[in-house]
Amino acid sequence: RALRVPVLTYVRDAYQLFDDYGLPRTVRHRAARTAFRPMIRALRAVSSQMAVPSAGLAEALGLDDAALLPPGAPPPAEVARSPDANRLLFVGDARLPAHGADRLIVGVERAREQGSAVELELVCRAGQEPPGPLPAWVHIVRAEGSQIVGRLPRIVATVIPRPRNAYNDLALPIKLFDYLSYGRPLIVTDCTEQARVVAAADAGVVTADDPAAIAEALIRVVDAPVERVERWSANATAAARAASWQDRARQIVDLLMTAS
Repeated sequence: RALRVPVLTYVRDAYQLFDDYGLPRTVRHRAARTAFRPMIRALRAVSSQMAVPSAGLAEALGLDDAALLPPGAPPPAEVARSPDANRLLFVGDARLPAHGADRLIVGVERAREQGSAVELELVCRAGQEPPGPLPAWVHIVRAEGSQIVGRLPRIVATVIPRPRNAYNDLALPIKLFDYLSYGRPLIVTDCTEQARVVAAADAGVVTADDPAAIAEALIRVVDAPVERVERWSANATAAARAASWQDRARQIVDLLMTAS
């Protein structure tokens, strides 16, 4: 910046500031929380432009003039769905209550009690599995990138079941845009920012965050007419193309050129 080189600082998240995210209250966490806002002020002072993924995060950090740069989406996978596909896909840390895998499992169980044959595929790292014994219809998978794409024939829909709270309302998960690229209907809880993206794209169903509502949403998607599933899937693919990382790169270049 001192050499008149434009600097764009991107603040991806701020979960350190929110107790409802469920992080352990360690010394490291307390130090990160204390240092976070002074760090943002320092970065703002040396940056030509600040950017954030969502308007909610900009408001929480007092960055009213920040540019909005949501996450990007990979190129659409365009993998056909098997006729007997019946699995829901969840990718992430299944231990954290803030990610909602616990309520998703209960929701799937309730959907099955109502006659649905839906099953659940949890893609998570070792040590990120839900605690305790799991039903036979919960499948723990180790996969990433192209390995997840290879599992899509069995996937009927993708799910982000995060409970609604102060942080999840303003968060815009990167995996939301990965999910769009998979070309499957999305089922997301009504956390403000993620719900807005799915509703605007008409790429799936937005539901309340309690297990009963999640079960109803699962049944609605799994039992939907083929034409509706295909519409949601096509809209997800179109939204992924519109949010490509190439487009995000062009936005960054434009912001830097304007700042210079």
